Amino acid sequence: MEPIEGHLHASASIFMYSQNRRVAIEGHDSSYFEIEYEGDVDQGGNWVSRGWIEDALGEYANFARYGE
Repeated sequence: MEPIEGHLHASASIFMYSQNRRVAIEGHDSSYFEIEYEGDVDQGGNWVSRGWIEDALGEYANFARYGE
């Protein structure tokens, strides 16, 4: 991870599944959960929840079932 202006930045988009089906916000089948690392190069940082994100462009719509 390369610092940008002295700060570290990383994020993870998490797709959750239950019984091989995608878990999402009702009415937004391709939504996903996101966490982001915010920190300082010298003093470290923390993972922060960004919560559920609506996939407005539908780029993750094909991941409706696990393993497809």
